Amino acid sequence: LDLFERRIQYADGKPAVEAIPILRGSLELVTGPPFSYNSRGRGSFAWVDTEHWMSTTEASVVKAAWDLWQLYTDYGDSDGAIWAAQRGLLSSPTNTELTNCLLRAYATRGDQGAAERVYRSHVRALDRLDLGEPEDSTVELWDELAELARGQA
Repeated sequence: LDLFERRIQYADGKPAVEAIPILRGSLELVTGPPFSYNSRGRGSFAWVDTEHWMSTTEASVVKAAWDLWQLYTDYGDSDGAIWAAQRGLLSSPTNTELTNCLLRAYATRGDQGAAERVYRSHVRALDRLDLGEPEDSTVELWDELAELARGQA
């Protein structure tokens, strides 16, 4: 976590060409939701109150992923943008902003099938967790992308 935060701080204010590999390196450290342990390891840390750390760390990962997605998008690198959004979603699987980023990146790459899988997976995840329907921004973006795909067919 300390290395992740140091890299994020180091990238801040750097030109895009320097910030991209630094942010990517920080996101390479992300393997899942913050402070998630297997059931055997979880018992060892039951005394630690991680709720604040979890939400703060998740927000940092989401911001870093969004920043990197934006840099890749500005450079026209849809593969990099996809990677950044996916990496952030490892930490925050139902995050609306990163889901929208991923949808946009797949649309930019012209991969409507992947965009549809992302949208459907997002809807299922929200349903499984009883979090309700997708945000209006996601539904509107999906409708727009589906309409564009129909127009190109």
